[in-house]
Amino acid sequence: MALTMAFSNKATTDDTAVACLAAQSGQRFSNIAIFNDGSVSGWFSIDGGVVWRRLPARTSRSMDGVVIGNVAVQIKRTASGSNMTKIHGDVW
Repeated sequence: MALTMAFSNKATTDDTAVACLAAQSGQRFSNIAIFNDGSVSGWFSIDGGVVWRRLPARTSRSMDGVVIGNVAVQIKRTASGSNMTKIHGDVW
């Protein structure tokens, strides 16, 4: 059985990126599903903030075959934009 970790009820309140899932030393995940149930679009990163991908409002993103190692999964709002709310997801 694969190791699964989940995060829920994440939100942003300023322009600083927020860790949804802290770096997991010694763990490797190859799939992620992240959901934005809120009304504001923003960004997410699965490599500790090096590469950012768009996360539109009321959508989900899933990726298979990626490697999420000892780095944090993060979200951030558009610079000087509205706060993001209701972000949740799973990695496995």
